Amino acid sequence: RREACLTWDTVLMMPLQSAVFFSVFILCTFSVLNSAVHAHHPQLLRKQPKQQPVPNNERRTQLLLNQWRKHISLSRQTPDDDDSMPPYVLPPNTHYKVITKASPPFVFINEARRGNDKYSGYSIDLLNYLSLQMGFTYEIYHAPAGNNSANLLVSQIESSENGYNMSIAAFTITASRSRRVSFPAQYFDLGLRIIVKPAKEDPSMWQMFVPFTAGVWGAAVGAFFAILFSFVFFEAGTNDSEFRHNPTKNLFLGFYYTFQTVVQQMSVQAETVPGRIVLIGSTAYFFILAASYCAELTSFLTLTRVRNVIYDVNLDGTIDQSDLTSFTPVIAVLANSAVEDWFLREVLSASAADATYSRCYSFEECAELVRNGSAGATIFDGPVAEYLLVTRYRTLDLLGAAMNLQGYGIVLAQDDVFVNQFTDAILTARESGVTQGLYETWFPRKTSSSDSDSEDLQSTTLYELGGIFIILAAILGIAWCVYFVRLLLVKKKYIKDNHYENLETMQLSERVKMQQSLLEALNRDGRLPERTIRNRVLIKSALESSIRTDLKRCGYPSCVDLNIERLSKDHGDDDGRRRQPSATHSVHDDDELIPEFYRDKSSSSSRIP
Repeated sequence: RREACLTWDTVLMMPLQSAVFFSVFILCTFSVLNSAVHAHHPQLLRKQPKQQPVPNNERRTQLLLNQWRKHISLSRQTPDDDDSMPPYVLPPNTHYKVITKASPPFVFINEARRGNDKYSGYSIDLLNYLSLQMGFTYEIYHAPAGNNSANLLVSQIESSENGYNMSIAAFTITASRSRRVSFPAQYFDLGLRIIVKPAKEDPSMWQMFVPFTAGVWGAAVGAFFAILFSFVFFEAGTNDSEFRHNPTKNLFLGFYYTFQTVVQQMSVQAETVPGRIVLIGSTAYFFILAASYCAELTSFLTLTRVRNVIYDVNLDGTIDQSDLTSFTPVIAVLANSAVEDWFLREVLSASAADATYSRCYSFEECAELVRNGSAGATIFDGPVAEYLLVTRYRTLDLLGAAMNLQGYGIVLAQDDVFVNQFTDAILTARESGVTQGLYETWFPRKTSSSDSDSEDLQSTTLYELGGIFIILAAILGIAWCVYFVRLLLVKKKYIKDNHYENLETMQLSERVKMQQSLLEALNRDGRLPERTIRNRVLIKSALESSIRTDLKRCGYPSCVDLNIERLSKDHGDDDGRRRQPSATHSVHDDDELIPEFYRDKSSSSSRIP
């Protein structure tokens, strides 16, 4: 008993001992690895400062600025080390007096704040970045309303009026301005954009045909008749429940059945393999075609189709300054701006001698003239136009591509000795992705409807829907191949063609058994089995026998008048003798419903009208 207890205690302690041993092994391994890592990387032993969480409303640029603060502070601590100091760091106590103006989204002015804190925007964030990167200080002022055009601000920097030696907002770098002031490298690429108010296109009563091109409609009609003729050819000779023994009627019935397939409301039942293949392929084809049509029609009726006052005059595929020469009287241009200088130089000079245009004195005024219909279009710098159309003027739209590709730059005095340092710092900011980060922060994107919506409103071409026509052609080809293969096998007598089975040559006992099975199915299920040609022929034969028996009982022709001549046509000669059935003769083909008793009693006097 004691040995058993010791053994049992040992068994209970083994898992616990294993767990303790494994834990000690893990701790020792971790300690050894930790010591080895810190031996090769002693900087990891330093205590890392606690990272402060960034508020949700803090812009991406703040993270970039924080990274450069540490860089600038380290640079100033080691002035003798030329390798650690960026080449664009300015001397200590360098100060700039900056004048700006409201130019969303580059400059916003919040009068509720004081000092530099009242200014924000793309250009202001870039100025903060450059200040920390280059080590200068600045103080911002803004020009009073009515005296804040771009050219006037440039003039103040040129004359050093009120001690201003820098201006930043949204100044386009031009040749005329470069002769008066200095521009470092441009920090923002831009082009001029045309702003218009789109007008709704006049509706049309034939709008329902717009979703597809003429080629698609032609191919759809051709496919319709290909399905029609294929189905009639395969079914009309055998499917007497759906077709008649009249080619003209069969074509009309085929048209009706094919149209039912178009609207997915089929009542026809194919009885041949090729006919079933045609039905399957046509049903899938018309479903895909109808779904594509409905989707495109919904888009055309939902999206607003627009037309613009300004259009491509010279038909070169784009709307640019060469087209604007024909529409100068309806264009409003911002006065005393680089846009007006470009408009006078490139557009108005190429227009008629008496060409005129309208002047406006702020971005908002120009946009309002277009919105209320006083002007047909205005021209803005692309970034400003995109911002205004997204934030304030959503009913307006951009037209054409960017024109006169230029850029924004910082305005410095002509004699500023630090222009090259600003150029180096700006290029570094662009290469490191700082300017791209500022763009993503301040610019909601706006795409031109004439560039995007027009693609959405293009009619579907035959090439785009060609796949379903190819599939339909393949399915019809398969159906015809099946038909010819079956026809060949029947001719070679490898298979029996039940479509033209002659029940009169069948043994009587076999025909009775088949009719009994039909009667049993009718009594058991309350309906006949599947609809086939053989079943219909058997029912005709049964009716023939029933009519013969009933007529014998009542003593024909005393009990009923029948048009014997009509019922017995094509089944007997004038003398009442029965024609012998041919090899291809069948009840199905020749309407063999007339009992022999009728033909024997046939006379010209035994008729009913």
